[in-house]
Amino acid sequence: MVRSLERGRQKEEGKGKRPKNFVQSKDAALRLAETVADTQEEQSLKRLQRHRQTVQAIATKSHSKMPKKTGSQSRLKEVKATLAAEAARAKREKAKQKKQALKAAKLKPADNRTLKTAGDVDRKPIRKRVAFAD
Repeated sequence: MVRSLERGRQKEEGKGKRPKNFVQSKDAALRLAETVADTQEEQSLKRLQRHRQTVQAIATKSHSKMPKKTGSQSRLKEVKATLAAEAARAKREKAKQKKQALKAAKLKPADNRTLKTAGDVDRKPIRKRVAFAD
C-alpha cells in the first residue's frame, strides 16, 4: 500500500519512468556505428590475410616435399606388395602340400600312422603324461 502511494506521488511530481537515452544526437550514433563496423572489418581482413598466408605456406611446403614422400611411399607400397605376394605363395604351397598328404592318406589307409602331414612336420612329438599312484 505504501508503494502505491509513492508511485502516485512520483506521477504527480512528473518523475515517472523515462526512456533510456544512450546517444544525444543521431549523427553521433551513426558515427559510432561506422567506427565499430570499420574496426570489425579490419579485424576480419587481418584474419583472412593470416589464413591465406598459412594456406600458402602449407602449399609451398607440400610441393617441395612431394617428390621425396612419393618416392618413399611408392617403395613402401612395392615392398608391401612383394611381402603380400610371398605370403600368398607360401600359403598356396602349404595348401598344396596338405592336399597331397590327404590324397596319399586316402590311397594307403594302412600306412596312415607313419605318414606325416604338412602340419605335423612343424609340431613336436606329443608327450604322454603318466599319473603316479600314491
